[in-house]
Amino acid sequence: MRLYAIPILKNRWAYYCHSTLPATSRLTRMVAWSNKKWEQLDKAETDSWKKKLYVRGSNIMNQLDYQEWFFKSVPSKEEVEKPLEKVWIYHPSLLDKTELDHELKALLKERIPYHKKYMRYSAYWVPLACTFAIVPLVPNLPLAYNLFRLYSHYKALKGAEHLKTLVDYGNIEYETDPRLDEIMDGISLVDPHELIFPDASKPDLVGLEQDLEGVLNPKDIRRLVEILDVPGLEIELSRARLQILKSILYCSELCRMQDVNHHGPKIPSAIKPSSSPPSSPLLDPFYSSFNHHDRRTSVTISKSSRSHQDLFGSISSSSQSSLPRYSLN
Repeated sequence: MRLYAIPILKNRWAYYCHSTLPATSRLTRMVAWSNKKWEQLDKAETDSWKKKLYVRGSNIMNQLDYQEWFFKSVPSKEEVEKPLEKVWIYHPSLLDKTELDHELKALLKERIPYHKKYMRYSAYWVPLACTFAIVPLVPNLPLAYNLFRLYSHYKALKGAEHLKTLVDYGNIEYETDPRLDEIMDGISLVDPHELIFPDASKPDLVGLEQDLEGVLNPKDIRRLVEILDVPGLEIELSRARLQILKSILYCSELCRMQDVNHHGPKIPSAIKPSSSPPSSPLLDPFYSSFNHHDRRTSVTISKSSRSHQDLFGSISSSSQSSLPRYSLN
């Protein structure tokens, strides 16, 4: 097992776990079988309900926090035949290992109780979701979704706990990778406040998937996959990149609105930040997209007008600090 820390912007990066450990648990094998069945829906006819279900389900899964996907990819202690003595985190030299270590510890401290809490919520809602089975000829989507979230939180929790054990016992080592330096040296990454979107007056989420100056772009991600020979890296980095850019775009819109209205932007109630999570995991994807506050999203916009530089400058002072992960779709 080896980990990678790949920068998306100058002070924003994503982790990726590449593990070749065999799946030994019955639960893991069952989930792998379910994933194959799920992917078969993509081969259905374009206008069929199976294809539409696959597209909608894939969109929901892509809205889940990229950090959750990272922890899910870390094998649990039960899946490892013998304890791992050393796990290496490879990173380009532009990332400081002290900063990486501090950020990883803080991330583990925040995510473990989060996944533990929402794993329980998902379990509580499973019996209620079972009642939807009384409707004939209709797939029980609420039950399927709650079971998926239950397993997702469980897998992320076990991966985070295993990683925390490795960190606590000093089994994590950081090492620069010349192959990453070869790629990153040709990219001039910028801070969030320096990022320029194609048309700030009309935010286009589709445009975020295209190349942007100062960002790790799709062509760079494909090159990383080829050099590192890690096929799964492309999906995870693309997801992390899109979520990070969405959060920056949304906050830039808040700044623009606040420049117009000194009393603060009028945010629609559907996407207004909330200090407390919803009680139902049925709303979990929307919570993750709109209202999720973690250690890296503690940004307060004052009621007085602030410039883009004021907002983003205060954020970039902390390690791997970020903006709220809001989604506009």
